[in-house]
Amino acid sequence: MKSMNRFLAAALALLMLLSVCAAAMAEEPVKYAITECGITFTWPEGMNELAGIVEPYPQGQIIESPELNVWYLGFVYAAMDEETYAKLDDPQASEEDMAKLGWLASIYVADVEHEALVKALCELSDVQPDDPMVQNIDEFGSVDGYHFYFQPENDAAYLAVIGADYADAFKKNQEAVLEAMKAAELYAPVVPGSDFPGQSFKFETTDLDGNPVTSDEIYANNRITMFNYWGTWCGPCVGELAELAGIDAQLRKMGCGVVGILQDAAKEGGIEAAKALIAENGIEYLNLVPSPGMGNILNTVSSFPTTFFVDATGTVVGKAIFGALPENYIPAVEALLNGEPAPAEDEANGEPAPAEEPAAAQTAEKAVYRVIVADADGNPVEGVAVQFCDDESCMFEMTDAEGAASFDMPEGDGYTVHILNVPDGFATDDTEYKVPDHHEDMHVTLKSAK
Repeated sequence: MKSMNRFLAAALALLMLLSVCAAAMAEEPVKYAITECGITFTWPEGMNELAGIVEPYPQGQIIESPELNVWYLGFVYAAMDEETYAKLDDPQASEEDMAKLGWLASIYVADVEHEALVKALCELSDVQPDDPMVQNIDEFGSVDGYHFYFQPENDAAYLAVIGADYADAFKKNQEAVLEAMKAAELYAPVVPGSDFPGQSFKFETTDLDGNPVTSDEIYANNRITMFNYWGTWCGPCVGELAELAGIDAQLRKMGCGVVGILQDAAKEGGIEAAKALIAENGIEYLNLVPSPGMGNILNTVSSFPTTFFVDATGTVVGKAIFGALPENYIPAVEALLNGEPAPAEDEANGEPAPAEEPAAAQTAEKAVYRVIVADADGNPVEGVAVQFCDDESCMFEMTDAEGAASFDMPEGDGYTVHILNVPDGFATDDTEYKVPDHHEDMHVTLKSAK
């Protein structure tokens, strides 16, 4: 929905991740399993022939309360060719090209009917029920008490920017997405990674040097294989590489091992950057290029790094671990070797898992960290891609018209901020900013490119 424009650059960052798997699977119909929204659909073949590029952007649960729950899946449209689209994550991507990135359609999944959903969205966005933002939301399916709604986006200003030809393709793509949703498999939203166990993870691919590799070869040598899905752009991923080298050595003594999967292998320079990091950190374990056979697992990953475990039969076992948590990996493998479920995060460190937080506390309004970006004259800068990291994972957000990017994280020490992308006219900023240990606004001033 239009109030979510502040998520557009975050969407861009995730779309670059999703497009890697999609590109790898271009030889066959692409199937997306958006399990956190309860939707699995096949990409409409006809959409590949229309102008522009469409990508799904799952945001997951956006409203959680005892009264109702709402999940969101957006579709982003890029009014450009593939070559231009591939350059959007470049820090020097033009403002003109960025303006051609917009929302195509929104999917809402709710455990309430239409009237209650609209009321909740109005409260979330602080608008009235007659606002265009909450109009044209129509139900296209339901299952087990969950209702699935489709809302086409019709931002006249955006359509004017992209021109008549792309605007026509935009409408046709909307119709194709709606038809795909009507034909989709619908089910109750699930916790990310909860559907991994029991799935087969069989594939043929190459290592970073282009040598062919099959999953059968890997599983023949390991009782348990620990797959670490990482990217060179991800600070926490890179930060745990040295520890992973030692963890692999320990696992080898147990008849197990680590295998890396490089998320940004398809990006120009991605493999070269990964090789440099691998050499720097003394890594000897295998690192792979994503392939179509990995799609059932990798297509559902939106947090980096993600680590999951596969037994000698090629079946995913235990719980996936989201974020850089190297202290949890060996306890998880030991538990699996002993036929036990993988321990919860705190249990891996010898501490009991915390009691579930009361529902009232879960739904209480949370404070946020805000990063405010301005120019040298103090004017807010919109369209800056901001990366917010802790020791485990990174999030992305785009500054809004007020120059603000917001991150819903608990108070604490150790967060860092990086500026990933700036609009035309500004110099790149490679500074690593330290975030205060309590909720407050932090300010970043961009310098002129001149």
